[in-house]
Amino acid sequence: MILRVQDMSGRGPWRPGLSERWVDAWRTEQLPPIYQELPAFAALVNNAHRDGFHIGCAARGKAGLLAWFSPMELFRLDDLGFHIVDASACEVLAETPNQIIIGSQQPLRMLPVAKLTAAA
Repeated sequence: MILRVQDMSGRGPWRPGLSERWVDAWRTEQLPPIYQELPAFAALVNNAHRDGFHIGCAARGKAGLLAWFSPMELFRLDDLGFHIVDASACEVLAETPNQIIIGSQQPLRMLPVAKLTAAA
């Protein structure tokens, strides 16, 4: 299962000024941003947009999601209007050990809320 955290408009929570509202105060390090992990990031984004994709970052399964967000951060994000969506139907445009760039012909806001189970 491919999971993503986003608001109702399909935007993720990693944006200037917002992170300070939900990131754990004790957090001292974070996984690298996608543009550091993928040297060809700009070209990938340009090509995806040219091909009509709406793109975003996601993670593989709950373990991948929890590498990016603590349970408390997810609770805070929920309070800010963010939810976990199932991006499994999206096309995987690139994948690193830490994250996935997904592409969808439909706006990301259309992704279904994830139905997580103990195994997901």
